[in-house]
Amino acid sequence: MSRRQWKGTTFGNGWMHTQLIHILKHVDARFIYLFAYLFVVPVCLLFNVNGSRKSSYSFYRKRMNFGRTKSMLMTCWNHFSFTQVVIDRFAMYAGKVFDVDIIGHEHVLSHSDGKEGFIQLSAHIGNYEIAGYTMISHKKIHAIVFPHEKASVMNNRNHMFANTNVCMIEQKDDLSHLFEIDKAICDGDIII
Repeated sequence: MSRRQWKGTTFGNGWMHTQLIHILKHVDARFIYLFAYLFVVPVCLLFNVNGSRKSSYSFYRKRMNFGRTKSMLMTCWNHFSFTQVVIDRFAMYAGKVFDVDIIGHEHVLSHSDGKEGFIQLSAHIGNYEIAGYTMISHKKIHAIVFPHEKASVMNNRNHMFANTNVCMIEQKDDLSHLFEIDKAICDGDIII
């Protein structure tokens, strides 16, 4: 059985992303959550869009050793949670403001005062991208990002990061991004 490669892009096209941002400028994100929970997530689960249902169910059933019912419920919960993360990201693009709790952020702040650069690793739990839009540090922050994301998402990221001291380092097939990472650490910056 061949493994499918993760595409790493946000579902939809630029027009859909622009419309969602426009709607979120005028509508509370909770209404969009409700719409997604009632219509989008069930369609994704029913038609196994991008193999997400099968992958999630397999993880809970085979790796976590949950029973069938619990695996199905956790698969649904996983889709609901991920949907909310994506909607929250677009809500930020629309100008919504969130209170963000970054667990362990005090460690970043304590290292930010030093001269040496450092690498911060993330388990990517929750909406780490939104946290990046709100991070404040004395040092320049370099976020390592997947380069093949949709252009509309990358443009919105650039717009959001323009108000912070965060810049993006795109992963490259020729691994030249490793030189950018090395330079940032040598300059005393932060890599995330």
